[in-house]
Amino acid sequence: MAQIKADFERARMEMEALNAEIQHTKEEVEQLEDEVAELKVSIAEFGQSVDDLRNVGTFRVYDHPPTFDGFA
Repeated sequence: MAQIKADFERARMEMEALNAEIQHTKEEVEQLEDEVAELKVSIAEFGQSVDDLRNVGTFRVYDHPPTFDGFA
C-alpha cells in the first residue's frame, strides 16, 4: 500500500510539473503570436513605404498628348 501511495505521489508531482511546462509553453506561444502580428504590421507598413517610393517621380506615359479644352 505504501508503494502505491508513493507511486501516486510521484505521478502527481510529475503531472504538476508537466502542467507547469504546458502553461509556460502556452505563454511562449502567445508571446510569439503577438510578435508575429507586430511583424506582419511592420511588413505591411514597409510594403506601403516601398510603393510610395516607387510612385515618387513617376510619370504617366500617354499614347497621345493630353488635350486641354479651351486651349487651341
